[in-house]
Amino acid sequence: MKHDLIRNVALAVGINQRKTQEIIQTALDEMVKMLEADGHCQLLRFGTFHMKQRKPRRVPDPRTLEKVVVPGQFFVTFNPGSEMKDMLFVKRLKEETRRGRP
Repeated sequence: MKHDLIRNVALAVGINQRKTQEIIQTALDEMVKMLEADGHCQLLRFGTFHMKQRKPRRVPDPRTLEKVVVPGQFFVTFNPGSEMKDMLFVKRLKEETRRGRP
């Protein structure tokens, strides 16, 4: 999938795939740095990534039913921007209309 992105971007802007790969990888690395530093990364017209943390919790072990502590962990969520939502909604609406669904 990343390879497809690199190929499509390279064709769209007219530069070679190696340079495109460097640009995309640099952008992704910077996004990770922003998440680490600020806890979020907003890309206008696309959406926002948020870093959140689950608290540690006690759950039963399925084999013994003894309570064990599951450590907390970090995870990333994504909220699409309004323009992305609109684009996806319009595309889905067109597909459903083409299939005869209201």
